[in-house]
Amino acid sequence: MAVKLAKAMGNTVVVFSTSPGKRAAVEALGAQFVNSKDPADMAAIAGKMDFIIDTASADHDISTYMNALAVDGKFCVVGLPQQPFAVHAFQLVIGRKTVCGSLIGGIKETQETLDFCAAHGIAADIQLISPKELNHAMVTLAKNAADSRRFVIDMAALTQEVEVEADASIDPASWKVMGFVRPPDAVYPAHAAK
Repeated sequence: MAVKLAKAMGNTVVVFSTSPGKRAAVEALGAQFVNSKDPADMAAIAGKMDFIIDTASADHDISTYMNALAVDGKFCVVGLPQQPFAVHAFQLVIGRKTVCGSLIGGIKETQETLDFCAAHGIAADIQLISPKELNHAMVTLAKNAADSRRFVIDMAALTQEVEVEADASIDPASWKVMGFVRPPDAVYPAHAAK
């Protein structure tokens, strides 16, 4: 969605990914693909990015992307990895680079985004699945093989008796549930508990 929104706003869009299999889907959206694990790809984009939106929620090294930023470039974090980031101060100082974050927006911003999407014919690329296909979708996601699609469960099918199809490659014992509890003063210091 970020690619579609940025393109509709008139921006040149570059997508960083560790999955070369996403190249065709990215290029079909009219964006440039950069394999962030390929030193040649990263060298070719060095110093060219004014703004990078980091949507990854998996733990990753953001210092990899600092060299891609131009002078006065901004790196905005919207994903929520479990581990803290580490960036060398030199990477920030040598180009007046900024690392910032955003909680994406509230009701007003969400409505504005929906209105913008409607006005520009923007919709998410999804694959509608029945509840019984859930395990297959989980395997696809675990293999990072979903291209740029998202799976959406057809909730109308829940009115029927559904048995999820077994998949030998899934071990529920290996699942890891991640979450966090935000301290009261983390976002709104003025409203911190006294």
